[in-house]
Amino acid sequence: MKFSLSTRIGTILKTRMLITGLLATSTAQAGEMLQFNRGAIDPLAQVQGFSVQSHRTANEYVVQFKNKIQIQDRLNLKAAGIRVLRYLPDDAFIIRASASQREALAQNSLVRVVVPMPTVHKVSKDLVPSVFNRSQKINLLVSAWTPTDRNILASTLKNSSANFQVVSTGHRTVLVETTMNEIANIAATSGVEFVQPHYEMKTMLFDAGAEAPREITFGAGDYTDMTGSESGTKVMNFAKAYELGLTGKGQVVAMADTGLDSGDAATLHADVKGAFADGQIFGSFSKSWEDSNGHGSHVAGSILGNGSQSNGAIKGGAYDSRIVVQSLWNSLFSSLNLPKDLNDLFKPAYAKGARVHSNSWGSTAGFGAYDVNAQEVDEFMYNNPQLLIIFAAGNNGVDANGDGKIDSGNISSPGTAKNVLTVGASENLELTRSKQTPKDFSNWEKRWPAEPISSSKISDNVNGLAMFSSRGPTNDGRVKPDVVAPGTNILSVHSQVPGAKLWGDYNQFYGWAGGTSMATPLTAGAAAVTRQYLSEKFRMTEPSAALVKAVLMVTAFDIYPGQYGEGTSVQEITQRRPGNEEGMGRIDVASIVTIDQQGNVADEKVGVGTDEEKSYDLNLTADGLLEFQLMYTDAPGSPSAKAALVNDLDVSIVDQLGAVIAQGTDRVNNHEYVKQQLKAGQYKLKIKGFKVPSGVNGKQPFAFAYKYLSAR
Repeated sequence: MKFSLSTRIGTILKTRMLITGLLATSTAQAGEMLQFNRGAIDPLAQVQGFSVQSHRTANEYVVQFKNKIQIQDRLNLKAAGIRVLRYLPDDAFIIRASASQREALAQNSLVRVVVPMPTVHKVSKDLVPSVFNRSQKINLLVSAWTPTDRNILASTLKNSSANFQVVSTGHRTVLVETTMNEIANIAATSGVEFVQPHYEMKTMLFDAGAEAPREITFGAGDYTDMTGSESGTKVMNFAKAYELGLTGKGQVVAMADTGLDSGDAATLHADVKGAFADGQIFGSFSKSWEDSNGHGSHVAGSILGNGSQSNGAIKGGAYDSRIVVQSLWNSLFSSLNLPKDLNDLFKPAYAKGARVHSNSWGSTAGFGAYDVNAQEVDEFMYNNPQLLIIFAAGNNGVDANGDGKIDSGNISSPGTAKNVLTVGASENLELTRSKQTPKDFSNWEKRWPAEPISSSKISDNVNGLAMFSSRGPTNDGRVKPDVVAPGTNILSVHSQVPGAKLWGDYNQFYGWAGGTSMATPLTAGAAAVTRQYLSEKFRMTEPSAALVKAVLMVTAFDIYPGQYGEGTSVQEITQRRPGNEEGMGRIDVASIVTIDQQGNVADEKVGVGTDEEKSYDLNLTADGLLEFQLMYTDAPGSPSAKAALVNDLDVSIVDQLGAVIAQGTDRVNNHEYVKQQLKAGQYKLKIKGFKVPSGVNGKQPFAFAYKYLSAR
């Protein structure tokens, strides 16, 4: 159908009238840069460059506002028929609009600029086509804006005459085998959000597949030589929780891993048999959830093994909780098989009642990036805020430049996601069995060539970090890991399937292992205990993941400066918490289950919008030290963006006269930590929405936990 000029003008005027309703009640100046992953751009200064056809996707634009984005801005865009696809810092939306809608929007007095979405920013920085690699084959993970876009994208690629082979599809993703020279064409295809390499996922058992590390005495095998430190729970102070009857009862933990023991509920290892809730199979060529690898059984034992086989000598953290087993093991190729969309992994576990989800696996490349996998995890948690998803930080810790310090910036995805609890590995205490040093592992000359790392024992100092544990920050500067837990020489359940073996066997029922794989399930056990504690002590039927995470983090033990002392050139942990070596520190269960005696918690289900504020009374009867942790489950960011943070909340502590005593104004992380000495008196804790462009009904829910140590 053709439109006359007058009809077209009428359409534009009608659209403009709708869009004129765009509002921002705040007069605060917005940002002037578009923060793309490949670099920041002032779109007003370079608006002509955005109009080049080869650098844009039809009907996709970036609209940047002059003021902070308000909920009404999004509602008015929707009323005008414009679809908001994603938030882009600073103060912009990526939208889908017609030419007339775009023209009307550009004339609005509250809009700074509207420019086409450049396709170059839809491509991962790890993909660099050149004249030398044009014909090189590569597997690409292509994400679409919506499931409908995914369907169209998959069909377009399948019907194209170009060199594309669609391997599989997910909820919003398409796995494509193609050549490097086709990357730009894929990025320019309508509906594409991001293009990245398809990274292999592996378990975070350190040195998985290699020979068992030398210099470990596996033990007597009859439990007479147990010291209580073998499982890692002693270092984490679980005993205090058990004294209070907090053992994970009533909690369901999901574990996505290589399976569990025999794969038959009737014949499971005694330590986990009574805890079994459900078994789910995701691995190709696998007919059961049996564990022929051994990794998943070890992980499950650390979460909730009840010690039946060892007369109570070897227990997991939450030994009265129940487990949903999700087997990812591909028995034919001895590898992990994950759903093409991680939402499809978490959904069935959530349906079975799991509210803690333990994942001891991650990417083998693309370290530090907020990629499609991280975005998918954030998306599920944002839509299901009661599920705390926990990921291993990775075993990518190396000292490549030989300066005696572990390098930074090597967190594995999806541990790079904002909303997950990312776990690094600290040392367990195993002096009686192990004399291991990094020199007992393969390729130590390249990984840790310098002292003091190369000769340091790996399980002799509970305030030290495992040399293999990945360090932060993420590529956009966020603090990761969030916490650490023991991950060296951990004794746990041994799979009964023949051939399953990790570092070494204590006996046929228990085995040794190490890695951030081992720290993660111990933390999941602590999370289950925390949920039980919040439910019973504070009468919360469904504590949010944000609250559980806040409690775990604020109560953690700061292990600064690490195992090599303070003020040395090789100081292991360079700053007091929070930091990119230890996060907030080592999980301390004793501190978790006594927070009601030294602080308080809040779980705000509605939250605050842009420039809105909520306040809470803080009455202190004595001088002391306040440590406050604000936490919120943020909306998923865009892999195209330089910063993953979408909604931004601040916290302040105000005295009776209205003076700000302390405040947190972090513009990078979706949490705020404040540490402040305070005098006895009355104060206000204030939580304010600095920017909430993508909140739930315009608001960002949040949680907080604090502890106050009186000087008395």
